Amino acid sequence: MLRSLPPELLIRIAENLASSKDINSVILSCHHAFTSLNQFLYNHDSKYIVLQSAIRGKPDTLRRAIQYNLDMNVTEEWGNNTPLLLATRFRHLACVELLLTVQHLDFTTKDKEHDRTAIQWATKTNDAEMLQALLSCPRLPPTVASSALWTAVHDDRHKKPPDALKLLLRHDRIDVNTTFNGETALAIVTAQQDQITQHLLIGHERVDLDCRVWKRAGGVPRLNPVSLTILRDGHEDLASWLFTNHRHRIDLDAETSKGNNALHISAKRLRASHCEILLREVWRLGPVYRSSTQNRSDADP
Repeated sequence: MLRSLPPELLIRIAENLASSKDINSVILSCHHAFTSLNQFLYNHDSKYIVLQSAIRGKPDTLRRAIQYNLDMNVTEEWGNNTPLLLATRFRHLACVELLLTVQHLDFTTKDKEHDRTAIQWATKTNDAEMLQALLSCPRLPPTVASSALWTAVHDDRHKKPPDALKLLLRHDRIDVNTTFNGETALAIVTAQQDQITQHLLIGHERVDLDCRVWKRAGGVPRLNPVSLTILRDGHEDLASWLFTNHRHRIDLDAETSKGNNALHISAKRLRASHCEILLREVWRLGPVYRSSTQNRSDADP
């Protein structure tokens, strides 16, 4: 019977049905009903269809939703998740790539539970393919892209996503010196004493080695991460590597707010191994620098 009804009448029947389940039953009854009512169903329950296709990884359904110009920035009530957030979180790359073709896609929305954007989820899960797809989208705001670096470094050393971190450092859209609560990524990993990640960051030419590590209470500037590394016990090998490979990027004369540099602090604390490394570098810098170093204040750092 349905085969003989015009599409307009089928749509009027569907409008008076109680639920999407009933509409689906009519649609599946014959090909004529399917072609007549398919777009009606998408419009009738667009939010559910879009969110569920992102959660379950249904690119064909999502593609039709995009063709029907459904809203791709809808959010679920309980978690504030958008389709992009859900597809990224559940690692459905094909769905993410489809969503990235939408002109006015929102990249800034964060989920309520973890306060993360889609690119931060891709970083957290260490999904290099997903992260590359997001970074390749020209509409991704630079500030949102750079925020992924904070996600990559803020966890302790055993939980950091190594593949994601390396990809972020290589990508020219990432500001590797952006600050998070007044600290750069290098300052954060230095404060964590994470030598592996610190080694990775320092080895990147765009990373500023002269950024300051900040006291979290009061925002008082302290030594730069390189000088702070030199002063730590057990970090002599890293300090020697720094001077051997990245001497041209190191400000050895960096001072604390009380006017003391790394050499003065090492001498004050009787750190013989640190002093040996520093004095070797001071000697290479010439007599003018050696003279200025000898005139340092004796105040505590």
